[in-house]
Amino acid sequence: MTGMAAPRRRRLAAAVAAAVLAAATTPTGGGAQGGGLTTLLDTKREVTARLARAARAALLGNDRCASLATCASSGGCSYAACGWEFDDTLRCTPRAASPQSGCGGDGCGAIKIANRTGFVRVAAGTELSTDGLVPLAVYQETCLLRSLDALFVRQAADTVPWAYFGTANGVHRIYPGVRRTHLDDGTCRPYDPRLRPWYASAASGPLDVAIVVDRSAAMGTTVTPGGRSVMEAASAAVDGLLGTLDWSSYVGVVRYNDAAEELVSLNRFVQATREKVGLLQSEAASSLSPAGGVNVSAALGTAFDLFERSAAAKRSSGCTRVLFWLTGTNDDCYARECGPDARGPCTCTSTVVDEVRRRQAALVAADGIPVTIIVLSFGGASDALARQLTCGGAVDAQGLVVPIEDDGGNLVTAMAPAYRWLSTARRRTPLAAGSVFFSESYEDDGGFGVLTTAALPVYDNAGALLGVAGVDIPLAELRRRSPSAEDAVAELSAVGTCSRPGLTSCEQQALRAPAAGVCAQQLPHALSRCFSPPGGNNGNGTDNDDGGGVVWVTHLDPADALPAAAAAAACARLTPDGSGRLATGRSAAAAVALAGVLGVDRTWVGAFRRAGGGGGGGGGDGGDGGYVWVLGGNRTAPVTYTGGWPRGEAPRPGEGAGDCVTADRRGVGGAWAPTPCTTAAVYVCELPGGAAAALPSVCGDGGVTVIGDAPVAQTVNPPVARCPVAAAGPPTCAAVPERQRRPFCPLGAPGDDCADRCCAGCTCTLASSKGDPREGGGGGGEEGGGLGPAAIAGVVVGGLVGAAIVAALGWFLMPWIRRCVGGGGADNAAKPLSIASEGSAEGGVSGGMDGEPRGVSVPDTWDT
Repeated sequence: MTGMAAPRRRRLAAAVAAAVLAAATTPTGGGAQGGGLTTLLDTKREVTARLARAARAALLGNDRCASLATCASSGGCSYAACGWEFDDTLRCTPRAASPQSGCGGDGCGAIKIANRTGFVRVAAGTELSTDGLVPLAVYQETCLLRSLDALFVRQAADTVPWAYFGTANGVHRIYPGVRRTHLDDGTCRPYDPRLRPWYASAASGPLDVAIVVDRSAAMGTTVTPGGRSVMEAASAAVDGLLGTLDWSSYVGVVRYNDAAEELVSLNRFVQATREKVGLLQSEAASSLSPAGGVNVSAALGTAFDLFERSAAAKRSSGCTRVLFWLTGTNDDCYARECGPDARGPCTCTSTVVDEVRRRQAALVAADGIPVTIIVLSFGGASDALARQLTCGGAVDAQGLVVPIEDDGGNLVTAMAPAYRWLSTARRRTPLAAGSVFFSESYEDDGGFGVLTTAALPVYDNAGALLGVAGVDIPLAELRRRSPSAEDAVAELSAVGTCSRPGLTSCEQQALRAPAAGVCAQQLPHALSRCFSPPGGNNGNGTDNDDGGGVVWVTHLDPADALPAAAAAAACARLTPDGSGRLATGRSAAAAVALAGVLGVDRTWVGAFRRAGGGGGGGGGDGGDGGYVWVLGGNRTAPVTYTGGWPRGEAPRPGEGAGDCVTADRRGVGGAWAPTPCTTAAVYVCELPGGAAAALPSVCGDGGVTVIGDAPVAQTVNPPVARCPVAAAGPPTCAAVPERQRRPFCPLGAPGDDCADRCCAGCTCTLASSKGDPREGGGGGGEEGGGLGPAAIAGVVVGGLVGAAIVAALGWFLMPWIRRCVGGGGADNAAKPLSIASEGSAEGGVSGGMDGEPRGVSVPDTWDT
């Protein structure tokens, strides 16, 4: 045997252990659990689809109001997995002991679970208060999903070890119920279903993801309302984003300040397996320290390089591409070219936007797949560039900006608009067995070993994700129904499908509205320089106050940039009577229309602050010194519509850098800014309706484009008011007063995690780890009897498996042991193992015999 080649010896040793393990898990009964692989998968698919349909009916059905009304009544409460009191629901049931279960010992063949009801877990940031009160969404979902318990019990035989439903708000109802352990400080061991592999697998599907994170010095000095630096919040967001990916996706991380670089320099994406994601999370946690300036162009360019190189190297899902940009600062270009002392035109935004459009076009030309851009904006930084990157270009190359000013203790919840956007990719998934997805294999949080999950996403009538239904399959079950676990996993992965969001422009606008705001309507600037707002003289502030509508004339070439007074004079010269002026947006409708006419960079509009003025929007004719619109004939009108200002209110004296006003094309909200009147900027003129004679010479062959004239289906970023009414939601129920939002049974007094946890013959490992071993009470089995034949057989077979594995490991390690204890010489010297690349028979753990890691090769580690 000593002459056998090492690779062959390893394969044979592994085969021996696998054969014994397969024998140990061979079923003794019939039914779905005893059939072949196809039977098992078909059963899991069907029970998952049944669970998904039941969850949707519970959340949206006509009886939801009755369920909410009786939620806190006697017998209607749910058990919180993080509580301490569970009445008599926990029974001894044959289950494998594990560190997570908190029970151990050679004779431990059963642990306590609730096999007649499910328990509920909630995500961090929505924890139970001391008196049981919870946020409204947690209350509603906990109450409405109670009805799943009856279904859980009916199909219990087909859902071993776990079945559950996790909601988009982080509520997780799991069957059978199992109590959650607590940390040393008394808080519950955290669990968020949205970060589990099964949830990501069903909710979004295959993705190519580039995460671009700002690590400039300013990221370390700005503090969020939650008390963390912006860098700390962004680092946590990187960790969360990585945690939501599944094995069908590919990912890369770019960090930047003055320059940009990949977190792991491979020049392409890595597959988002649990191992690779964990390594990226660890690397991000240790390397995102704030320093240096800000070069956004380099950062986004590096991200697009990753997309292109990964596609060429076939390191890609071939499905949806997403660029997550995490930032809390402004590019250094803005301080140089757009600051209060800058006199030239500001082109910082348009320079980056134009380059990104060029890179987008190249990707689409190569394989037809654009990049969706999602910006997580921390610390209140300007979103001028972010919103225009996500608002321009083709509909399927757009995205949204998510402001994260205070995460409330849970970044996944704070980033919900981003996940909501991506989850729409599967909104048309039928709730049928044939639509079920399968996750990658992962370690069960509940201690049942390595699992894969049959999962199915559930949506409401408007296409918003409600949650994901899941039913687990132990990897051991797959192994005994397939020649190898790898074959089974390959068969499951083939079930996954590529689905892209495919949102209409109106659907995109609806998703943006609760985040940073909607985009400005795209207009044909390349074809026309003159635009007429919709409605004309309809009292919406776009008319000339003398019965005629207005026409807006653009001067957006940086070569035409002028100071504010010179721009106003140039507008006056466009009409024979000098009635032309800088554009005004005196109402919500006018401001919405004007937003699409403006330039990408700051553009003069016809508002300014009177000398000695107070706050904006004063009454009368602006005599209070606030901001006013300049009209014809030396007339002014107060700026009463304030939706264009950041936070919806005009700057007060001392706020802002000047008394004139610029705006840009990012959208209505937050696009107006005080600017020094001496700054050179592009501008938009406003001609009264009576100046029609001047239009041919001013507008040229392009004529006048009427905004809103095209059908809404052919309009990119239409105003929300023009979009179809969203699908009807669930029945509206009577409001539940906050003081009554107690959906959980009494939590009990905080106490010992060992209490009522382990069965006879088991040691509570939670206590023994602290030097206080205790035996579990009660008998084994559901009704409290002793260990049954199956449990005893499991203990015996488990011993055989352990012996076989030890023997195989000894066989495998013997050559290395001989080298360590044998004589000197090159052949007998101890040598460190190296990490082998994909497909190599020599794979192993890097390290010398003294346990210190050595010879780790980064390319080999990541290139699998």
